[in-house]
Formats: sequence, C-alpha cells, structure tokens
Amino acid sequence: MLSLYEASYIGFHRESILDEALQFTKPYLKSIVNQLKPPLFDLVSHALRWPVHRAVPCQEALDYVLIYEKEEGHIDCILRMGKLNFSILQKLWQEELYILTRWWIDLNLPSRLSFGRDRLIECFFWAIGSFPEPQHARARKYLTQIYAIFVYVDDTYDVHGTIDELEIFTKAFERADSSMGGELPHYMHIIVQSTLDLYDEIAQETTKEQSAHCMAGAKEAVAQLAKAYNDEAKWFNDGYVPKLDEYLLVGSISCAYPMGVTVSTCGLGEMATKQVFDWLLSMPKILHASSAACRIRDDTRTHEFEQKRGDVASTVECYMNEHGVSEQEAIDFLERKMTCLWKDMNEELLKPSTRDIPLPLVDNIINHARVLEVVYEKEAGLTFPKNVLNSVVMDLVVNPLDV
Repeated sequence: MLSLYEASYIGFHRESILDEALQFTKPYLKSIVNQLKPPLFDLVSHALRWPVHRAVPCQEALDYVLIYEKEEGHIDCILRMGKLNFSILQKLWQEELYILTRWWIDLNLPSRLSFGRDRLIECFFWAIGSFPEPQHARARKYLTQIYAIFVYVDDTYDVHGTIDELEIFTKAFERADSSMGGELPHYMHIIVQSTLDLYDEIAQETTKEQSAHCMAGAKEAVAQLAKAYNDEAKWFNDGYVPKLDEYLLVGSISCAYPMGVTVSTCGLGEMATKQVFDWLLSMPKILHASSAACRIRDDTRTHEFEQKRGDVASTVECYMNEHGVSEQEAIDFLERKMTCLWKDMNEELLKPSTRDIPLPLVDNIINHARVLEVVYEKEAGLTFPKNVLNSVVMDLVVNPLDV
C-alpha cells in the first residue's frame, strides 16, 4: 500500500489510475498509521509528510538511515556505511558553510541594511537541497551567495524602496551598473555592488570560455528577476489585481527560482555551455512548472502575512478576485494546480529535449521545488525559520550521527 502511494506521485496527466491510487491510499494510510509499530510507523508517517518523489534528497537520505536503524535484523555494516557516507558529506558542508560565513561577515549586509532579512544559513539549505553531491561545491556556493543577497533585493522591492527608487534599482540590475550617474540611493548601491562583486568572483573562478556564457546568463537572469519584482511593485502601487495566469507569468520569475538555477549553473564546470544557458533563459516548461509551483506554495502559506504588511496580491487573492470565490476555494484550486505542475515536471523529465540537458541541472530544477515543500511546509519558512526550518538545517549540517 505504501509503495502504491509513493508511485502515485510519479504520474502524468491523464493517468487516472494513479490519481485513483492516491485518492485511495492516502486516506487509508492516514487511518492506520497510529496502529503501526516502528519502523513501519516511521516509514508511513514520513511518507505522508514528504512523499519520496517530492522530498529533498539529502534530508530523505538522513531520515531513511535513522529509520533503517530501527529495523530488526538490519545489517550493521550497511547501516555503518550509510552513516559514514552522510557524515563525510556533512563535514564537507560544514567546511563550505564556514567559508560562506566568512564571506558573509566580510560583505556585512545585515549591519549595512538593517531593514532586510539575514538568511545565509537558510539559503545554504536551499543549496545542499538542490546540489547535495560532493562534486558540486561551487554550484552550492554560487546559489547560496546569490540567494542571500537577493533576500535583501526582495525586501527592498516589497517593503523598503519607493516606486521611483525601484525604477532606478531595476535599471541598475538591467545595466549591471552600480553607479547610475549618482541616481542610485546609497543602500541600493550597496546591494547592486554586492551582486557585481559576485559576478566578478564567478568570472575569476570559471574558464575564459565558460565565463562569457556564465556572465551573460547570470546578468540576464538577474535583470529578468529585477523586472519581475518591479512589475509587482507597480501592481501594488496602482492597486491592480491581475488575473491568475497573468500573475503567474511574472510570479514564476519573481519567486527567484529561474535566477537561482541559472546563476548556480555557472558552478557546473564544463556543463555550463551556451546551449544550456540559452535553454534556461527561454523558460522551458520544466523550469516554469517548478517556479510556478514555488510561487503557489509560497503564496498559500504566506498570503495572509504579506497582505497585512502590504504586498502585491498573491495567487490566492488573484484567483479569489477573478472568480469571486472564497479563500478556501481558491486554496483548494491552487492545490490542484500544484498537482498539475508536478505532472508537468514528471513528463518533462522524460522528453528528448530535456534528456539533452545535463542531469545535475535538471535535478537542480526539480530539487528546487522539493526544497520549497520543506521550507513552506506549514508557513513562511524563510520569514519564520525558527519554527521548522532551523531544526532541519541543524540535523543536516550540525548534529553528528552516532557512527
């Protein structure tokens, strides 16, 4: 029954049998889970919380090791190998986080920009969730760095910048220029210059040929994100509530996933080709689906908080306004929409056009959607990390396994 439940999450569109399998197995497993004994209780409880296909790979590996340890008759040498493998990865992540922490302290954004959220550790979780393998240290580094900086960009557009300042801010990212002839406010200059410094760092750490592709791709992705942020700021300033489809065209970019995926690709070495960046910047269906899923999951968990602080209408408000329905009806529709987006991702994984793309990059796109399921499991994990996210990060990066 558990295997059938897990398989139902790998379905495509028009596969009614798997849809029916989920409708049957999930309620049944929920009804019997408290009657089960460990380790079956742990397996079922974990699967109901995070089905394996939507789970963060590194977290799933750790959780399975701990569940396997409870099994009677487990093989000690296999358990020990699993623990050692994870412990080696954990030590590597700790070394990377130490280097990133030194970079973050030197950058000193939290002190210079007191209005923003300091989220380096949470951004590092996004990185290890997207690229857990040892060989992708540079991709993890770039993803952590750009996300940590752009948390402040997001906060600037959402709560701090005026509409006139944001126009200049957007142009600075589009031109990759921190001076703007003295037009740019000082606090915005700090953010733009931090981004340009990261561009320089990436250029120095990549080969001459790769650097040209990386710089062009990273700058274009950042410019697209800044424009999407600015479009949303204009909507809020004008009191405009778009239709859902219109909002998702912008929101799937403003969630920052396309930018993060593109910038982190610079750390994939020889895989970072012009063909790959052209593909990413065209917003392929698999990237759009992952990004739209991010936007919807974010909105269904955070829209009440964001509306209270003053923010653009979310997918929830857009659907309510467009169709004249209640909040719960809008959330129910968006949950069904999420299921469709995951089916889009499943189908795109097997298409020939996607198979020509390096597997680590495709995994990164899917893993981004998986990370979001953890970060926004119950609420805005990036805004309120102490409630859920901090414990996950501690288990993965800090707390050692008893080997």
